[in-house]
Amino acid sequence: MDLISIGLFAYGMGSLFLSDRLTENYYTIAKFVAWIGVGVIILGVIRLGALDMPL
Repeated sequence: MDLISIGLFAYGMGSLFLSDRLTENYYTIAKFVAWIGVGVIILGVIRLGALDMPL
């Protein structure tokens, strides 16, 4: 699995929990997971770009 799919998975899991809004505690964790997902997606895009372009 590449970074982008891992990021999308983490973001999806986070948003799934966000839409549920179980308790305030879970809400914070879900937000955190969703943002980690976003960060991993961005990292994956940067790495893809770096692989495609010669430095």
